[in-house]
Amino acid sequence: QQPIALLKLMIGKGGFYDRGKDLNWKNLRNVQFISAMAPPGGGINSVDPRFISLFNVVHITRLYEGLRLATLDKVDTTESFVRLWRNECMRTFHDRLSTDEDRQAVTALVENLVKEFYPEEAGAALANPLVFGSYKSMVDEEVRVYEDYTSIHSVRPFFQEMLQMYNERQGAG
Repeated sequence: QQPIALLKLMIGKGGFYDRGKDLNWKNLRNVQFISAMAPPGGGINSVDPRFISLFNVVHITRLYEGLRLATLDKVDTTESFVRLWRNECMRTFHDRLSTDEDRQAVTALVENLVKEFYPEEAGAALANPLVFGSYKSMVDEEVRVYEDYTSIHSVRPFFQEMLQMYNERQGAG
């Protein structure tokens, strides 16, 4: 039970207490958790139901964290918000699946939800590719602007500029 309690603390609260005498809080940043398990039996216990529901809540929380990164100057229409929601669903659920069949099922579900609840916005919201990120704000870490780049071509000049700046600083330019 103690490993599960530690995982719950790290995932739910974003950190843990150092075991030193001061019990200082350690924040975790940019951490992804990967887990595996064997079926119960042969001395292996079944998974604690709190652990399963925790991961479900964590995934939904990540979806809403992505939506929360939106700013009105970049996501200013229903169409752009539905597109952002689709991106977050694909990032949070679709990208973690391991079979084509499961990925196709999630894609179909998201597409059907968009068409059912936002039929007027469906054309733009379902357009591919989905290229969201805060790449342009990488230079200024204080301000993180999450935006839809709509295509790889629209963000390519920025990456070329960043690569050139890096090479110049490293003396490789």
